[in-house]
Amino acid sequence: MHDSFYQSDLDQPHPERARAIIKAHPEVRQLMVRNPYTALLALSTVVLQTSIAFWMGKLGFHYWWLSLLVAYGIGAFVNHANYVIIHDATHNLILRSKSWNKMIGILADLPNLTPGAMAFRVFHLKHHSHQGDYEYDADLANHWEAHALSFFPADSSAAIESDHDVGPMVFCEFRVRGGL
Repeated sequence: MHDSFYQSDLDQPHPERARAIIKAHPEVRQLMVRNPYTALLALSTVVLQTSIAFWMGKLGFHYWWLSLLVAYGIGAFVNHANYVIIHDATHNLILRSKSWNKMIGILADLPNLTPGAMAFRVFHLKHHSHQGDYEYDADLANHWEAHALSFFPADSSAAIESDHDVGPMVFCEFRVRGGL
């Protein structure tokens, strides 16, 4: 793997990191619970995005500039909230039922042009069970992706000071959108 991508030597870094955080801040444990109100938030964000799309459509093509501003200023934040809801539903952190969590994930995914909640669920859970395994961890960059998107010099200390940080940023963006 290219030098600019960090690889942990730990088999499962998440549990160790969670234990360290809880040890340092025991009050965090009370935040690690299911939150059924997230289902209402999912419904609210879908209604909000659908309403905005409807009203922007009613304004007509002459207000394309306003559509861009609203999409960037409101839609991006609401869409990010939907992806957080999809992530929580993937980990069954909304309701007790796995089926209902899947339904909430699908609901939160409705405003997107292409559905991805269930594919995200499969690959994200695989990521947690096979962290660092090049064959199964979808969050790892493929060798060709690391090479194609890495604009860093071979020296990792120089990579930190580089003005060309777009490789990993593009990688993350395409991975979130399912493009790579």
